[in-house]
Amino acid sequence: MLFSLLFLSTMFFFSCENASVDAIENGNNQLIITSGQSFGMCVGSCQQELIIEGNEVKFRVLTRPSRGNGANTVETIYKDLFTQSEINAIYNEVDFTKFQQLKEVYGCPDCADGGAEYIEIQKGESKYKVTFEFGKNVSEIERLVILLREKRKNLSEKYVK
Repeated sequence: MLFSLLFLSTMFFFSCENASVDAIENGNNQLIITSGQSFGMCVGSCQQELIIEGNEVKFRVLTRPSRGNGANTVETIYKDLFTQSEINAIYNEVDFTKFQQLKEVYGCPDCADGGAEYIEIQKGESKYKVTFEFGKNVSEIERLVILLREKRKNLSEKYVK
């Protein structure tokens, strides 16, 4: 009986130690996904960002009360929740190595105030951002663009009046 108790406590100790190491390693390589849209010559909620870090979801809105240099811009951050399946669907579309091989700019984002969209992905200390024309897609990451755009739109409808 003593042997069994010793064996089980040892197994418990090692399983906890491994879980801690895994959590630290995964934490250092955790992806942070930022998806946003912006309009340069705009009054109102001109820039909106969806930020996903693990299971944490933030929606950041920059509101300009008037045209100009943006000195009076107001930042509002909303915290929200996605289901685990929604989070997984987004993360499953990300291949960070392939993402880093994309061009940084597609088309003419925010030309003639047509707006811009962007996706930025950070893994550990490495960060890469792809910017493209508002409402357009980047074929290599089209499903990711559509998923994130839909989530931003839903949050905008929920929080931006």
